[in-house]
Amino acid sequence: MLQLCLKMKNYLSLILVLPWLWACNENHFITDKSYRDAVERDFQKKQEIMSEGDLFSVLRLPISVAEKEALMFLYAYMPIGDVTDYTG
Repeated sequence: MLQLCLKMKNYLSLILVLPWLWACNENHFITDKSYRDAVERDFQKKQEIMSEGDLFSVLRLPISVAEKEALMFLYAYMPIGDVTDYTG
């Protein structure tokens, strides 16, 4: 009986910890870290060039890590005319 109780305690602990671990997991749109860093640098350059207005406000919304990275990629490599023509 004691052995069964200890097993149940271990399973309960695992069930309680798994959602926390899952929430900490960031699903990246760009899985390669060095490429992700390059995209972020290119995006920051585009932001500096286009500092007038609020063209990148969509990135302040509550979005996932993957969505943010995808938008940063699009903005980093999108022609300047397209950035100004379309809202976030």
